Amino acid sequence: MFRKKQKHHVSPLAWLGAFISLLISIFLVEINATNFQASIVPTTTAPAFDGLVTPVQKSPDWMSLSNTEWKMTYSQLNQRGKLIPLPKYNPSHLKMSTDSLTWGNPSDDAIRNEKITFSVPYMGNYLLDGKEYAGSHLAVDIKIPYGTPIYAIGNGIVIKTSEQLYGFGKHIVIKHKNFPSYNSPSQKATYFSSYSHLSDIVAHEGAIVKKGELIGYSGSTGTSTTPHIHFQIDNTSAPWHPFWPFTSKEATNAGLTFTQAVNAGLNQDIAIRDTINPLLYIQKYASNTQSTLPTNPQKPEETTPEPTVPTSTTTDTEEPFTVNTPESETQPAHTNISTNLEETPTTGFVTFKIDTKSTFEENKDFTVKIEAVTRTGDLITDYVPSSPIKIELIRGKATINPTRLSRSNFKNGVATLKISPKSASPIKFRIHTDNVIKESPIIAKGLFLDVSEVHPHFKAISFLKNEGVIQGYPDGSFKPKNDVSRVEVMKFILEGIGTKLKTAQSLPFKDTEDKAWYSDYLQTGIDLGIIAGYPDGTFKPANTVNKAEFLKMLVSAMDTDIDPKIGNLPFKDIDKDSWYAKYIQFAYKKNLIDTNGNMFNPQEEMTREDVAEAIYRVQILKQTGAAMFNSNAA
Repeated sequence: MFRKKQKHHVSPLAWLGAFISLLISIFLVEINATNFQASIVPTTTAPAFDGLVTPVQKSPDWMSLSNTEWKMTYSQLNQRGKLIPLPKYNPSHLKMSTDSLTWGNPSDDAIRNEKITFSVPYMGNYLLDGKEYAGSHLAVDIKIPYGTPIYAIGNGIVIKTSEQLYGFGKHIVIKHKNFPSYNSPSQKATYFSSYSHLSDIVAHEGAIVKKGELIGYSGSTGTSTTPHIHFQIDNTSAPWHPFWPFTSKEATNAGLTFTQAVNAGLNQDIAIRDTINPLLYIQKYASNTQSTLPTNPQKPEETTPEPTVPTSTTTDTEEPFTVNTPESETQPAHTNISTNLEETPTTGFVTFKIDTKSTFEENKDFTVKIEAVTRTGDLITDYVPSSPIKIELIRGKATINPTRLSRSNFKNGVATLKISPKSASPIKFRIHTDNVIKESPIIAKGLFLDVSEVHPHFKAISFLKNEGVIQGYPDGSFKPKNDVSRVEVMKFILEGIGTKLKTAQSLPFKDTEDKAWYSDYLQTGIDLGIIAGYPDGTFKPANTVNKAEFLKMLVSAMDTDIDPKIGNLPFKDIDKDSWYAKYIQFAYKKNLIDTNGNMFNPQEEMTREDVAEAIYRVQILKQTGAAMFNSNAA
């Protein structure tokens, strides 16, 4: 009875229908890989790393479902008690031949369920062999019902929420900074997790999300005919997110269709370079602490699900999920792949680069340059749009001219827009074609060319500019993300706290100049005991400054008493016996520098915006006499 029941409920057509949809989806994903790259400015930093959770918490036991249940939504299956914890991602199980699995054996049926759930493994192919590194599919496709809650795998900032007409459909990208490296827990890295083909997006761009926070629901948007989630993790070497390793043109040049290119592992080295195995990474750093997962998240308006797997036409004698792949086949041979194209990939890969400053002057027109580029950013000088390109204002008040771009607007691959702001509100627009959606950066009324009113440190930078502490660069920029050198930070600090400068006579460092622009700042720093040189007699003026060094300089310049006795600091990476512990303790109690979680990262380099924020807070404390800085009171 058990075997017959299993055979009745899982059909080859149902499985293949779901699988084919993934092929189509991924084919068009690569065409649009860079076409919806929203540019935002996070308002603050995310909490420190505190473990990971899987993006899907519950999934069906596919082997126990009836044909009717295969088409049900998440909430319907949940009400029937048909959901189980997401299986462990086990590559050794996924690559097992189904011919070796015995029907009715609980452990073997569990493996069959894993193979259905993780339909295409990391660096897999479309041969249904479940083998990693047998292709160039750089994500894991997880088969789940419509309306399955999708969660952030870890703390981070949402840098992209978008909906493509094809390809990824509705998808989310989250940036995770200072996470443990995939290869070494002692090293830090930045990763980008992405969640595609969603039915609904709950998170919004710029939002800080915590581990296990609900960000959306699974669906079948984009080029997909069955609910699933295309889940991947890119690293910083990837030029866009979500990344794809080859274009249709590259596949065609290799004499391959898109599917053949994936199966042949086209550009697998690039895929491996720019991504990591997403589920093995999560399992390596699985959280041991309580997450923010809701107990029973219900997707609203789930009465009309999107298309799921096709209705089964099997008989009781047909075996479900049949994969007859020789066990000896570890990787498809390139020479065995037909060069007769079964489909015609696009010959070019076109997206757009929006070249614009990030700020504007109220009621003053400015121009924006639109460039047609390849996936590597190369200008397509002979670009001719196949149909008019729409330009749509999606934020703020402004007129844009023209609102449609045709072939006459592009000269050598470049078109120009004129934007006329009608208020001080930030402006954002998007480019819209039949298969491309590309958003502009946020353009806001500015302080500098690269510091607008939506910048997270606008108040601090504005304050210091008005005080004459900072002037910016000759081109009108402030370069907030630039690292700060040892001599630059002395100028920042001494100007910021209003210290009277001493005239330099003869600096004691063999690598500095007595008549340089920074000489008086160094002389003042020496006289006040703020700075000293290295044992070899150098100062290394161009070296960048990290958090620990900066706080020592800043607190010393404040000429205030600090407690040498170190209390209970919440930072795991701060040794109470370290030379900088007392400065960090002082800064923490006064809230002079932003901290999140239990890691302080004392070796992290300071940027111009970081330094400006800290000096601004010192000035506010000086003016108000408060015990600690409060952003709401500033």
